[in-house]
Amino acid sequence: MKNSSLLIFLILVINYQSKAQFTTSQLQDSVLIYSDKTQFAKALPFAEQLVKKFKMEKGEKDSVYLRTVTTWGEMLSKTHNFQDAEKLLLQNASDISAALGPQNVLLSRCHQVIGSMYSEKQEFKTAESHFLKAIEIRKNAIAEEDHEMGVLYNNIGSLHFSTGAYKQAETQYKAAFEIWNKLYGDNHKLIGMAYSNLGTMADLGGRFEEAETLFNKSIEVKKKI
Repeated sequence: MKNSSLLIFLILVINYQSKAQFTTSQLQDSVLIYSDKTQFAKALPFAEQLVKKFKMEKGEKDSVYLRTVTTWGEMLSKTHNFQDAEKLLLQNASDISAALGPQNVLLSRCHQVIGSMYSEKQEFKTAESHFLKAIEIRKNAIAEEDHEMGVLYNNIGSLHFSTGAYKQAETQYKAAFEIWNKLYGDNHKLIGMAYSNLGTMADLGGRFEEAETLFNKSIEVKKKI
């Protein structure tokens, strides 16, 4: 982390400990910084404050408010507050659909977060249904497949892998790879991960030479980045 970013981070911590009043940008930076450090318990109170701030300033039908509620729900899920997260996120999905329509990227994102929550709870069928819903909405909301679409296919692949459905997992991993490869070529960490996933699938299928090639490609990509 650069010195300036570290200074901002320390100032935010001091302000938080002294219960100072936060600006919107300070709250947003705090959520981002702690999330990037996977310190979700520390990000959680900032996300909650941001939701309350946007609710007061923008109203409950505003897209920024609704997106921030999704983030709050994600922080709850990441800290294993599943009961609160589930209630909040399912209601938020309904609110987004009512306020912005049923074919909106924010609704897709909300279903993605819900799917991840159920995956954490090992409720894989429910998780997959939300990931598939997120894909369906996203396809209708945007013209081209994007980064998050690849993430969704990869998430579904991981669900199938967890249940031992390796052929289905490989199909989803390939879909994720094709999207990311189109977007990034061989210069992104996700491509390295995708090669590794596909290598694992090839290895489990007894295609050992193919697996070795894919693992080597994964190593090559990781060396570049």
